[in-house]
Amino acid sequence: MRKTIKLILLIIGVVVVAIVLALNYHRHFSKDAIKGKENITFSKNIRVGMTEDDILNIMGKPDTIIKNDYPIYCYGVNDESYGYGQILFDSTMRVKEIYFPK
Repeated sequence: MRKTIKLILLIIGVVVVAIVLALNYHRHFSKDAIKGKENITFSKNIRVGMTEDDILNIMGKPDTIIKNDYPIYCYGVNDESYGYGQILFDSTMRVKEIYFPK
């Protein structure tokens, strides 16, 4: 009986550890997580007033473009509180505002 209980507890422990490792992999080591960290790093080189070409050279092609009066470029950051970092442009296609996690 004791061996059975120990075996069940061992199996439960292994399953819990496997779930924790899988969640940490997705959050820190998946392609999205790595790209998100790169986007945050690259975003630190962006300044208000830069042109669209400057942004594309620094950040690359955006993951999503929201088309309002002026486009908003969205880049994945793989952050639970911040789904996307955003770069807003003005009427001359220069950077107006930058929203990225620190």
